[in-house]
Amino acid sequence: MILSLLGLIDILAGVLIIFPLTSPFLLYLAIFCLIKGIISLPSLTEGEIFIFLLGLIDIFAFISLTLAYFNFPNLKIIGFLMIGKGIYSFLAGIRF
Repeated sequence: MILSLLGLIDILAGVLIIFPLTSPFLLYLAIFCLIKGIISLPSLTEGEIFIFLLGLIDIFAFISLTLAYFNFPNLKIIGFLMIGKGIYSFLAGIRF
């Protein structure tokens, strides 16, 4: 259930990277992505390279969301990666 909720938040972050808004919500979402990414980074020491890469995408999303808030150009591919990560997390959280 929590994984599905985090997946929906990732999808929202990806959409906001592709179609940015200038609202404070964008910065709050960026900080949330940064926290998620920092929590995932120590998994590399345990040999969980996949979780490390997902955390790295969260950190890139933080950078992209912050740049989008200040109207700087960013890489839209990060948005598509976040949407893909969100769909994966959402489907993994449902457990068919």
